[in-house]
Amino acid sequence: MTLTILSAAYANEDGTAAVAMTAQAAAVALSATDTPDAWAAMLAAVTPAPFVPPDARRVVTALAFMERLTQAERIAIRAVARAPGGEAIEDWLDMLRVAQEINLADPRTVAGVAAIVAAGILTSARASGLLAG
Repeated sequence: MTLTILSAAYANEDGTAAVAMTAQAAAVALSATDTPDAWAAMLAAVTPAPFVPPDARRVVTALAFMERLTQAERIAIRAVARAPGGEAIEDWLDMLRVAQEINLADPRTVAGVAAIVAAGILTSARASGLLAG
């Protein structure tokens, strides 16, 4: 299966693993060693967000995370998620809904926010603010 990579974030310090948001399968784990073709496709499509070490872990409740967004942003995110091609963002939102907590440094969170930037809902600067502790 060919994946359409929307965004990605490195998952380790040496930059050989990443979590990528895709149009087909939401978040997928990729590795330079284990999935070299998908890894090459990811690097050709996007520049992954940098790895954030676990000691930089910043955790908020799911409600607190969603409250970081304006009402207009939340409405726009849901509209994009429901539109054709928005399945990965819809899946990310579903994961947020069932999460007990949101780790702002988690590659899945970073990749999901990057997908929202790619969809034109947030600017990169706004995304950085959203993920700041």
